[in-house]
Amino acid sequence: LGQDSGPIQQEFIQLADNESPIAEVDSVYVQERETIRLLLNYFSNAVGDQHLIDYILPEIEDVQFSDPHYNQILELFKSGPKDLSVQSILEKGDIAIKSVVAGLITPKYSVSPGWGERNIFVPSETDELQKAAYLNVLRLKFRIIQRMIESNQLKLKTAESQGNGEMVNEILDQQVALKSAERELTSILGTVVGRRPIGTSGG
Repeated sequence: LGQDSGPIQQEFIQLADNESPIAEVDSVYVQERETIRLLLNYFSNAVGDQHLIDYILPEIEDVQFSDPHYNQILELFKSGPKDLSVQSILEKGDIAIKSVVAGLITPKYSVSPGWGERNIFVPSETDELQKAAYLNVLRLKFRIIQRMIESNQLKLKTAESQGNGEMVNEILDQQVALKSAERELTSILGTVVGRRPIGTSGG
């Protein structure tokens, strides 16, 4: 778990028609997608003593999503009225947004009715929504920090090749802070999910 600080892993997910036309996407994209999926499906559901939207949005208030479709939907949630609904998002969105929303409001998975008949209890996603929201926020922050570290590594090489000592020192200071935040999130995620890989989107 602690070794998961190298290049951002590539993951395969099922994309809607108007999402990015590639099958392999970086882990920041995966967590952006999961954030929007949770908001669309459960924004008014209770998470502890508040609604899910009131938990997630303050945690990512300074974040701008890299995917334009997800960022547009996120901004609608941020600026929308308290009675915001999926229907109103569909009405405000263009064809691409409508397609993305439609792809994310379908059930993540279903359980065979026969399991209930056999008295096999399988918790639904809403049963573990608080944990899912908490983990998603942590994973999103973790992947964003990893992306920033990689970006800084490229900037560092450029600054070194240009002999810009002041810029090198500034970037190194940033890297120390980012690495510290990465280690802290790795520790928290390791405590919450045990041996499950950080990149896993499930709870």
